[in-house]
Amino acid sequence: MDDGNSRPCAGHQARAALLGAAAGLTLIWAGLIGHSLYRGQTDDAVIWLAVAVGSLTAIVLPLLDKGRGK
Repeated sequence: MDDGNSRPCAGHQARAALLGAAAGLTLIWAGLIGHSLYRGQTDDAVIWLAVAVGSLTAIVLPLLDKGRGK
């Protein structure tokens, strides 16, 4: 019976934390890329874009693999 005090399991909490981290990093990377483009530094913007794609891929791929291998 649910007494209203139930908490999500550790797996769901970890998943939510990773999604929050991905969202926060997306804002940071978007700001750095936009700032580089605004200053006309397209080389830096491309580097920031590569770093953003790499880090977000590392965070999101484990979330997409949930349920595999069971």
